[in-house]
Amino acid sequence: MKYLLIVLMTGFTQLQAAFLINVEFYDTTDTYSDANGDTQNYQDISGYESYFQAAADYWNNIIVDYNSIDSWDDEAPTGFTLYAGIGNVDGVDGILAGAGVEAVTYGYLTSGQPYTYATAGYSTVDSTDLSSMIADGSLQSTINHELAHALGFGTLWEYN
Repeated sequence: MKYLLIVLMTGFTQLQAAFLINVEFYDTTDTYSDANGDTQNYQDISGYESYFQAAADYWNNIIVDYNSIDSWDDEAPTGFTLYAGIGNVDGVDGILAGAGVEAVTYGYLTSGQPYTYATAGYSTVDSTDLSSMIADGSLQSTINHELAHALGFGTLWEYN
């Protein structure tokens, strides 16, 4: 079933800009902070790109358009970029993956209420948990879940 992003949240129905999630992958020269705050290099993502792309396709089929916005602070967004990687987050078990919002833009609903949209986000899957998530079939649903956080679900709610 397809929904407008705001239909899912507030009931507005007028279509405006098409929505598309673009996935870009970190490489082994890129770094991140692990659960202890230590700087780590991302690991080779070869063979796992399809899981992130499938998550993008999943959300692209649910969020098909932006809502009725009266005005934008900047140019109206036409999509979202996910920066994805694999790395040792905290060792085996514990945190399976993490995600968050990287960049936002602001618009105003026709009521004048400000609204914050994620335009970029990140997701890191714990490399030490990959084999167990593949074995138990949870890797795809984990990445789908984390992409929702990168899109702003549960992370931008306090702003909207």
